Amino acid sequence: MGNFHISIEGLGAHHNDANPNDANRMAHRFVNELRRAGHRVSRATITHGGADRLGDGETGDDGRSGTTQIVEREAGNTTS
Repeated sequence: MGNFHISIEGLGAHHNDANPNDANRMAHRFVNELRRAGHRVSRATITHGGADRLGDGETGDDGRSGTTQIVEREAGNTTS
């Protein structure tokens, strides 16, 4: 027993609330499943956008890249 980190990289639908197989909706469910099983989840995030779309507003940033916080340590609540 100890600390762990899970990292998954994929390509598919995300941030489509009507799709039950949406990556961020599935991630929310997985975090809740871990908690029901007795694990302490302190942080979970989804980073979306291709490597060529990451940026700081300069060339190559189309505004669709970003990070969605799923779990905040202090609040312990899921967010969208």
